[in-house]
Amino acid sequence: MANGIRYQSNPDVSFRDEDHEGAVLYNPDMDLSTIMNVTGGLIWVFIEKPRTLDEIAAFLVESFSGIDFESAKNDAENFIKMLGVNFINEIS
Repeated sequence: MANGIRYQSNPDVSFRDEDHEGAVLYNPDMDLSTIMNVTGGLIWVFIEKPRTLDEIAAFLVESFSGIDFESAKNDAENFIKMLGVNFINEIS
């Protein structure tokens, strides 16, 4: 993933926070749902505004103790890949 690309949660996707259970996303255009853990839900809300992978990783490091930047970046990249174009918009 290129450093200059920003990622934004698709505004057409419904987000339902399930408190300590995580969250559920639903894309009505694709009729797709996905369930995510609490961390995924935090990332989803954070990327309502376009963010780079480095910004997402820094947010995770700030939000959770004991995680280093490179691990956070790898986790964020995997999260974005998992959701893919059905849920995430890439902005150059």
